[in-house]
Amino acid sequence: MFQMLARNLITVHVKTRATNCNKRWEKGTE
Repeated sequence: MFQMLARNLITVHVKTRATNCNKRWEKGTE
């Protein structure tokens, strides 16, 4: 149970970081 929750948190964290990096990268290329 705890492992599943931790995995979900990590996945969400990675996804949010990825989207933030993409937004920053798009701003830099403009």
